[in-house]
Amino acid sequence: MLASFAGIFMRDRYQTVIIGGGVVGCSIAYNLARLGGRDIVLLEKGAICSGDTGKSCAIVRTHYSNPLTCRMASIGRDILADFPGQVGAASGFVRCGYLIFADAARLGDFERNIRLQRETGAEVELIDCRQALEIHPRLNPERIAKAAFEPLSGYADPHQTTMGYADAARRLGVELRQGVSVRRLTESLSDRVDGVETDEARIFADRVVVAAGVWTNAITATVGVHYPFDITNHKVVHFQHGAVPSSGRFPVVRDLPGICYNRPQSGGMLFGNSDRGDPISDPEVIDESLPRDGAGRFLRNFENCFVELAGARITSHWAGRYDVSPDSNPIIGGIPGKEGLIAVCGLSGGGFKLAPCIGRMVAEEIVFGESRILPAEPYRPMRFAEGDAFTKAYPGTGAMA
Repeated sequence: MLASFAGIFMRDRYQTVIIGGGVVGCSIAYNLARLGGRDIVLLEKGAICSGDTGKSCAIVRTHYSNPLTCRMASIGRDILADFPGQVGAASGFVRCGYLIFADAARLGDFERNIRLQRETGAEVELIDCRQALEIHPRLNPERIAKAAFEPLSGYADPHQTTMGYADAARRLGVELRQGVSVRRLTESLSDRVDGVETDEARIFADRVVVAAGVWTNAITATVGVHYPFDITNHKVVHFQHGAVPSSGRFPVVRDLPGICYNRPQSGGMLFGNSDRGDPISDPEVIDESLPRDGAGRFLRNFENCFVELAGARITSHWAGRYDVSPDSNPIIGGIPGKEGLIAVCGLSGGGFKLAPCIGRMVAEEIVFGESRILPAEPYRPMRFAEGDAFTKAYPGTGAMA
């Protein structure tokens, strides 16, 4: 049986249906096909990379509070840095380094976390204020008790990366269907998830992988499954200043005292607040506005973080949504009693940098019955109910794990 989507016929049965055409869904599709998976279709209600992936600042760093996620980020960074060699496409990766600094109030937690990262093999150096200013002379020294620098990190291009995965997946035989909305998941009499119902047809599958970001629960709720994450709204602004180079000479900066971050961008820098964001109840609603008090907050954080950059102006702004888990770490896997369902959600704003590794983990779970590159079990959805959530090194600093 064939169904027609926008005039293109598609079969009504596949081994794997993947929902979501962002970087995570496309990474899963590519990695699954690369490992020999067949009969794979990816469904995207809009266009590939048209959702929150496309609004990402695409920062690539390995600074996390637990060894496993630190390793996940390191694997992701190495793949993005060698994307042409590994995937056959460009990721737009710029190796400008990543610098994070702490004030005296968080110094103990900060130093312990850097030691933990070094024990995992992370390429990170604990440095003093003078050394930090040698790397980025515009930083405000009054805010820096100690800093850490990752010379191999930087940022990438979310559109290039996602399209690179999508094109590579297509070359390996994955069907990519854009403009197809999933109305609900379907179940067999034994409560096994056995496919999806779209706005045009019913599709049967051995398994369904939901990688739909903030829309995940709207989809899984149709079979009575709810994943523990909050949806929040995050704004990003583009600052322009003559003293800020348009190249990647300056590193990505994370300001722990100010709970904000920035990265180079043509003609200036992108600047965002790294708190949990403003809660929203409807994933279809996003607030792109920047009221006067919001602009003032960004300007204050900017001027507190940097010296000799007074007079910077906001030239553009936008907003994206985070799916924030209780411990700000990814949620990967299914729910007991719902065989055939796998979800990846709760990425808490870090999905871009983690997507290369997560895609491989999910693909290995499907093909081999276990994730070999990293254990997936610690990221299981039930960890919160079981009292086994990850511990954050910096409580009160928002979505940063």
